Amino acid sequence: MGASASEAFARESHDPALVERARGVWAERVHTEHRSAQALARYVHELLAVDAPRPEIEAALDMVRDELRHVALCEDVVRALGGQPGRPTPLDLPAPEAFRRAPAAQRAMGTAISMLVVNETLSVGYLDDLARRAGDGVCGHVVRAILGDEAGHGAGDVPLVERTLAACSPAERAEWAAFTEACVRPHLRRAEDALAGVPPAERVLEDEPAHAALGLFTPRRQALVLARTWRETLRPRLVALGLWAAAVP
Repeated sequence: MGASASEAFARESHDPALVERARGVWAERVHTEHRSAQALARYVHELLAVDAPRPEIEAALDMVRDELRHVALCEDVVRALGGQPGRPTPLDLPAPEAFRRAPAAQRAMGTAISMLVVNETLSVGYLDDLARRAGDGVCGHVVRAILGDEAGHGAGDVPLVERTLAACSPAERAEWAAFTEACVRPHLRRAEDALAGVPPAERVLEDEPAHAALGLFTPRRQALVLARTWRETLRPRLVALGLWAAAVP
């Protein structure tokens, strides 16, 4: 998608307030995709440091290229919406001290769980929901392009994670389960907060065509999609890996 697609976007056919909101959301997606490229580039280094199999390293490199393409696609949408994309601040990817001091094998495992198992699975859930509703405009085109890449990233199935867990002691596995819970719980809390006060009978996925056409969710639908992805995809995957107790909701 290039300048012609941006020029073809008819902003006047959309609610101005929604267009303004969409500019901010897509600008934040530029930042998020940029951070993902940085984190995955660091993951490549970690895989090299632990002598991971070459196909896994090459797959991670492909992911970096995909994320950089997503940056460019999201920038196009921001321009189509009348904005100017930027970069996250600070530009350098911050890393907690504990992460920097950890051995490469632990850093690689942490990145694999947090980014590829948890975040990637949730992201595919959001994108898949939008892709079916966003139509054939600029935003729908970009959503489907990003979904095609992320769905091909293994959809949360990461050989490094399975290999590492197979070699773990029960105590080490429990530590990784606690790490996983720390990654997951903030997502679940945000969904619970968004649905606070919404009666169960009203927790339905309304279509929201005006939002979907701009690649947006209302907070309620986003929370419901997250809950569905957690229930149907992510939680069963974590239980199968031994990173989530089957009895824990």
